[in-house]
Amino acid sequence: MADQAGTLAGNPAGETAKPDRSGGRRRGEAPWLVLVSALGVLSAGIHLSSLLFAGRNLWLADSRFYLYFSLRFLGVDPSVADHQVRELSATVINLPTPFPLWEALNYPSFGGRPLFSLVSAPFVALLGPNGLLVVPFLAYAAMVPLVYLLLRRLVQPLPAVAVMALLLFSSPAIYLVMPLAESLSVVTITCWLFTLPWRSGLATGPVMTWQRLGWCFGTMLLAGVTRQLIAFAGAFIVFVAIWAWLQTEDVRRDWWKALGVSFAGLVATTVFGSLISHLTLWQFLKLNTQVMTNMHDALLRYPAFFGKALAGEGRWLLNSDAAMLLLVLVAGIGAFTLRRTIVPWLAASVLVGYLGTLLLSPYSTRLRLFLPATVFLLLAAAITLSRAQLLGRDPITGSPLVVGWLSRRQRHSAADIDDDAPQSAGQQEKTTSEADRTTTVTAGAQGRRSGVGPDADMLRSGAETTNPGSSS
Repeated sequence: MADQAGTLAGNPAGETAKPDRSGGRRRGEAPWLVLVSALGVLSAGIHLSSLLFAGRNLWLADSRFYLYFSLRFLGVDPSVADHQVRELSATVINLPTPFPLWEALNYPSFGGRPLFSLVSAPFVALLGPNGLLVVPFLAYAAMVPLVYLLLRRLVQPLPAVAVMALLLFSSPAIYLVMPLAESLSVVTITCWLFTLPWRSGLATGPVMTWQRLGWCFGTMLLAGVTRQLIAFAGAFIVFVAIWAWLQTEDVRRDWWKALGVSFAGLVATTVFGSLISHLTLWQFLKLNTQVMTNMHDALLRYPAFFGKALAGEGRWLLNSDAAMLLLVLVAGIGAFTLRRTIVPWLAASVLVGYLGTLLLSPYSTRLRLFLPATVFLLLAAAITLSRAQLLGRDPITGSPLVVGWLSRRQRHSAADIDDDAPQSAGQQEKTTSEADRTTTVTAGAQGRRSGVGPDADMLRSGAETTNPGSSS
């Protein structure tokens, strides 16, 4: 009785309290996290071994610029830092540097994106140039579970692990363990996505408070000063804002707040990068078209450079990267079959964002520039693979899910049936009552003719009352 009274006091409605299964969920999540982490270690080992067995080192040409700015953050004189990086280029990277490295300020991906060089500076001070490898390894170790936990907000463990495996064993994943900003970029983008108002199934989703909006703005700033994200993040903000406009008022309100703050952070990082890099339009065109004469020739040559870069990336995807191609195909199928969900808008943001990135940097990089958008692609592919587990509900809004290519006709048919249902029920009731009356009248007439039935008995009793002596 005491327990019952305590239950009623804590629950005035008298509802049965649901058991807390959060501990069980956490214990059930641990094996999947271990599996994903093991896949991450295996992937890193395979990628690093492939480089070493091929007789290559872990350095790329762009690593020179990150090392130069790390040395500058340590207070090294520009000419001394330039000399150290040139020596590394000649002895390790085997790539001569024909121009002073401080001209890298003209490259917005380096001068205007200083976070990787800044956080790598203490390790460079301790370990020399090899210190530039520490942050990518640490960021990679954090990236694998972070991206998996983000996917788990929307899908079950198996689809999340499946798409993570495809990413980890794709060819551009090799750049995540090299002295580049790619792994740190994926981590910062994932942290930004964590601040958005994702809803999972029947959950109401987080409320976009001022504190949460502040985290959203801050993580976008960090992502924007790590890699060039104006194309990818801009496309994501625009397309997801259109998706949110088609949703209910509470969903639209939360998402528009988050996307508006994200857009403000993206603009702030773009302005910062432009001010730091001092990049003019003429310098931008010279860098991307290798035309040193005049702007008119550079503009005429730009479409050819863009087309060449796009064709090179397409050939690499089709011929040399089956894992990434499978991810793209799964997301494309989901964009067609799940048109009422966020999947097509995520797919559109990936496509438009990558085309915009190639416009800004028209070079074929074997999908390296594609890495910042892989988190969007993973979300789309994971939702597609989990369709059998969606139970007819949108993974974010919880609204009923209809097959894409039949949705319009089915909705109209269902609406017509619902409109006609009350009228049909009334007509059926009226028809039934009329049929009952007809049956009763017919039965009475047949009874009178055959001398059986209640009407015949009533007639016989009336006749006996009128002629009491007829029975004798």
